[in-house]
Amino acid sequence: MPFELENTEEDVQDNLDWLYGQEYKAEENQATEALFKWFFFSIPKVQKLFLSKICHVRPTAIPWRTLNLQPRGKSGVPDAALLLADGTKLLFEAKIKQNSISRKQLKRHLKDAGLKRQGIPKAKLPKLILLTPDFREPTKVKSLPAEYRDAIEWVSWMEVMHFLTRLRGLNSGGRMLSKALLLFLKEWIGLKGYSP
Repeated sequence: MPFELENTEEDVQDNLDWLYGQEYKAEENQATEALFKWFFFSIPKVQKLFLSKICHVRPTAIPWRTLNLQPRGKSGVPDAALLLADGTKLLFEAKIKQNSISRKQLKRHLKDAGLKRQGIPKAKLPKLILLTPDFREPTKVKSLPAEYRDAIEWVSWMEVMHFLTRLRGLNSGGRMLSKALLLFLKEWIGLKGYSP
């Protein structure tokens, strides 16, 4: 079931119960859902850190406008999409098994988001964040044509979990949220072997 949320105080209050339920059955989708619940309910400072340190988003593109889980594309469904303040579409594709990415799937998501647009000057090109438990960037990403490879930012789940353990200055709610996500990823999704 797709979700779309806006970056407003009202949406945070209206969707507080969303934090506790899992909508998806597939573990891969549950990992993405848990990550974005954490993101959505985190304070803006933490959201900015995640976008800049993990996703390598430029400060001018932050903050974000809308968050979609499982948004429908023309020919595929990425795990999540964030529309950033500068108009950039940031797609997310998460895998929980090593070496399980599909080159066709990555290309399809980027094409659906507008990577191959013709004749649109100054259009913001999409960026895809690929989360995997691999210890090195998957060779399937390295072997993509340059236009696709340049639009993909590979991130290891280990890097995400390390980021969560190093967050400082959180209030008790923020610490609880980060610990809950770490526990969920390690125990429920089975990424324990990739934690710092």
